[in-house]
Amino acid sequence: MAKTKEKELESELVQIILNAPSLQGEEAMVERMHFLSLAHFFDMDFKTNLELGSAELSERYQDTRPSDWLAFLKFAPIRKYLDDLMQEKLEKAATKALTKGGMKSSDAIKIHSKIRDERKKDSNVNIVVMFLPQKDWEGPK
Repeated sequence: MAKTKEKELESELVQIILNAPSLQGEEAMVERMHFLSLAHFFDMDFKTNLELGSAELSERYQDTRPSDWLAFLKFAPIRKYLDDLMQEKLEKAATKALTKGGMKSSDAIKIHSKIRDERKKDSNVNIVVMFLPQKDWEGPK
């Protein structure tokens, strides 16, 4: 079962790269193939790599440069996906620490609020309120 979950994560990063509009076409083929190779490296130990920065990833995978990993990690669709996973992990850790008494309630609430605020920033929802004149239902006088 763990292998199936690992394949799902691998295909998620690969799908993000393959579906990214900025990586479509022949002119972006080199960058797309480079990102796909980095995604495969990243998926080898997804859970551990999720917590590493570009320098650590470069050190871990000797055939890569920190600048390659930096470009990969800063690519907007990948960054959003990885940030969402990290936020979920932090939220779960705060909840677990709160239930086991390993953290003050106020600290756990601050973490939850911070994560919620970050999620709201990612949302691109606009609310429009319009006031219409009141309709005269009595008809002409």
